[in-house]
Amino acid sequence: MAERLVKFDNAKLILIVLVVAGHFIETFIFGFAPGSAFASGTFTFIYSFHMPLFIFISGLFLRDMDEQTSFPARRVAMLITLGFAMKVVRAIFGYVVTGHTSFDLLSDSATPWFMFTLAACYALAWLLRLQNRAAVLVMALLIGMFVGYDQTIGDFLYLSRTVVFFPFFGQATVCDQQGCKYSLRNRRFA
Repeated sequence: MAERLVKFDNAKLILIVLVVAGHFIETFIFGFAPGSAFASGTFTFIYSFHMPLFIFISGLFLRDMDEQTSFPARRVAMLITLGFAMKVVRAIFGYVVTGHTSFDLLSDSATPWFMFTLAACYALAWLLRLQNRAAVLVMALLIGMFVGYDQTIGDFLYLSRTVVFFPFFGQATVCDQQGCKYSLRNRRFA
């Protein structure tokens, strides 16, 4: 078994604390003090990097793939299962707290989106494993930048977030874990 890289565990802990802080600010502070410039600035600061960094760290641990690499079915299935479990727990909790709930099988803008988007990133990395990394990253970045202008791309199948966050995942696959130094030396994508 490979040795754990503690710096990434620590980074994930800090990011989790920032997620909680961001949701606290969004739920409570904006509810009680909607005009607070400090709360708005803190919220914008946290949300500008915490989820891209989570996706980036996940991509760092993707192993190189070649034409013999099989589809990462277990990991993708696990992430999708966790996503649906989170949706069910969220729906039950919502019903217990408010007396009503909603459940949309194939779209969501709440917490479970991360699991589905991460599953899609693993699947995309496998699908694009034989392509040139630089070309894929440039295209993914361009598509990610322009997706916000297309009103038809939304939360259905978590497509909007997948397109926006995949460049961060892909970018991490061209870094080494120790120093996060980029290495595009004619290597394939993932």
